[in-house]
Amino acid sequence: YKMEKKPEKLIGAILTVALGVLFMVFKNDIIGITMTLIGVALIVSAIVDLIHKQVTPCVIKAVVGVVVIVFGWTLMSAALYIMAALLLIYGILLLYQTIKQRHLFIDTTSKMLKYVEPILCVIIAFCLLFNQGGSIEWVFILSGIFFIVEGIISLIQYFKETDR
Repeated sequence: YKMEKKPEKLIGAILTVALGVLFMVFKNDIIGITMTLIGVALIVSAIVDLIHKQVTPCVIKAVVGVVVIVFGWTLMSAALYIMAALLLIYGILLLYQTIKQRHLFIDTTSKMLKYVEPILCVIIAFCLLFNQGGSIEWVFILSGIFFIVEGIISLIQYFKETDR
């Protein structure tokens, strides 16, 4: 039988590839851009809360949004540590899940591909944690490659699932 196509998976895969390209092109600046986008998103969310007459969440989101935009560049080092910690946690959890589900993978290639993502996450996280003083452009290039590979794998899986 033919499985139903899930547009969210396709969009997610395409966005992952796009994120990888952004990481490779903008390198260090991607953190500042991301912080600005998060700040803007919080302010927009605050406006929505205000429209719905939810004053307390509105004020909190607006203040945090402005702080992120104004001090985002200053807090870049902290943001890198936070990003590294989140990436490390994600990589470890993904590795644990992959190890738990290893019996579900049919062929050796599938097994190897499933281990690539969590291992790369952990490696990139360690690089971010321990290379704060030096130039980290190469970390963003590797991250970009990682996201592109992850997006391509997701695209392959998406089209493979729909062919059944």
